This record gives sequence, C-alpha cells and structure tokens, in this order.
Amino acid sequence: MAKLPPHSVPSKSPRLSIVAKPVRHSIATRPPRRSSPRKPPGSSIAIVDDRIEVRKLLVMRLSMVPGLHVIGQAANGADAIDLATEQAPDLMILDLSMPVMGGAEAIPLLRAAAPHMRIVVYTSDVDHADLSKGARPDAAVLKGGNLGDLVAVIIGLLAEGPLDVVEIDLGHLAVHVAVDAFDSWVGLNARVREALATKGDVSSELLGDLPLDSSELLCLMGVFMQFGMPLLEATAAGEQVVHLHFPVRRETGAAARRALLALGGNGTLRAFNRAWSHTPTKAAEKALDLVDSKLVEQLPVT
Repeated sequence: MAKLPPHSVPSKSPRLSIVAKPVRHSIATRPPRRSSPRKPPGSSIAIVDDRIEVRKLLVMRLSMVPGLHVIGQAANGADAIDLATEQAPDLMILDLSMPVMGGAEAIPLLRAAAPHMRIVVYTSDVDHADLSKGARPDAAVLKGGNLGDLVAVIIGLLAEGPLDVVEIDLGHLAVHVAVDAFDSWVGLNARVREALATKGDVSSELLGDLPLDSSELLCLMGVFMQFGMPLLEATAAGEQVVHLHFPVRRETGAAARRALLALGGNGTLRAFNRAWSHTPTKAAEKALDLVDSKLVEQLPVT
C-alpha cells in the first residue's frame, strides 16, 4: 500500500500536513493558533478511538471549549459509521489503528454516510496508512503533542465555509427495480470486502487485472449505502416508486465514479461479477446496469 509520509500528498491535491512540531497548515484550514480563533456557536463532535482513556480525556478537554459538544463516542471504524449516520456530528476525531475497522478504511464510508462532517485524524503514526484519494481526512494531528494543537485545528475547521457537497439525483424508479439493484450490489459488496482484506488491499487473484483502487472502492460502497437510505424509507412506507436522491461530497463522488468505471470499463459491474464467476439474475443485472448508468451520469467527474 502506498504511504503518505508527513507533510506530503499526492500531486494535484491540497496539501495535507500532519500537525506536529513544527506546526504547518492542515487541509482547508489555517495554522493552529491559540489567540481567540473565530468559532461558530454550538458544534457537535464525535470521538472515535479504541482506548477509552483517550476518549475520556478528549471529552474533558473539548468540554472546556464553549460551544463544542461531544455527542457520541465509538471504539472502531464500523461503529463510527453508525455514529456518523445516526448522530450527524459536525466533526469527527478519528484514530487510525483500531480493531474491527481502522480509521483509514472507514474514511471513504464516512465521507458518503456523512458528507457534511469534517474528519480530523488523531493518531500516533501515519506511516502505515494511505490517507490519499478517498481516504483523505480534512486534517491530521499527531498524538503526543500539545492537546491545544488539536483543539485549534478543530476550531479552525468548524469555522470554515460550506463543504463542496453535491446532490445526486437518480430520478424516480420502481421500488422493485431499485431493490434488485441494491440486492445485486450487496452480493458484490461481500466479495469486495474479502478482496480488501487480503494483503495488498486489492487482491489480484480475486479481482483479476481490473484497475481498482481500494479507497475508491470503499467510496463506491459508501455511495450505495446512501442509495439505500431513500429506498429504506420508501419500502417502509409501502410505496411503489422511490425518488433516489442523496448528498455526496464531491471528491467522494468522483472517486466512486472512477471505481464504477474501472469495474467494467463502460460503467457496468458485469466485469466485477465475472471476476468471481457470479451470475446474477437477468432482472437484477438489468436493474444494476440501469442504476450504474445513472450513477455514472450523475456522480461528479472531478
């Protein structure tokens, strides 16, 4: 896996700096500063770290800042996704090294589940994590430094303007067609997860020669999670037609679109099915092709 050393990022991307000593610019924010930075009143924070003492200390410290409210905690990336979906915090403090699901793996899914949420990675080591592309946080702060640096970065991010979030509108579809597409993707999702769990993150044995990026695949999973929310509401209400629309962060949507195109070259997932000798029903394949084409049309290119 490619590594992101401190103070470096892929080309053509805003610079992600790791807040340590010396302190430099973080993504989309000014340098941490202690002298009365502006801050919107009342911002919600979620803390994700597998060490309970770290969470308790962060809750204590953030509670000292007027207007910051910790509304939830989690001990791994999987629970972080549920927390983001259910509580919709303004910002999440996220560790990288955690059981079940690490922070770097969770970020693409968090981006889709909560596109308006800022993410600050708070970790002791970034050398073994790829924080580029779909796994890119808004800022990263190294543990072990002055806790005021983390607070300053949080306040700076919360004071920033609106994020680049776009609305994806796939139009109105018959519920049974949307369910067929969703069911087919869920079957593929299990295989994607298996591939990502193998060494190298994307197993050539499972995925063949398809040019897939692990973080972009996770972004695509996240988009299908968003796809499922209006579908869940429609089925619960007994409706026959569902309006499939949801927000997505621009960079996440672009990464998901690249993954979708890579899976079949022309925007279909049939090549991905062939990689595992999986043959969906014709109805499911037709539904998935329809949703696939709509996603390619609607998701941002860059």
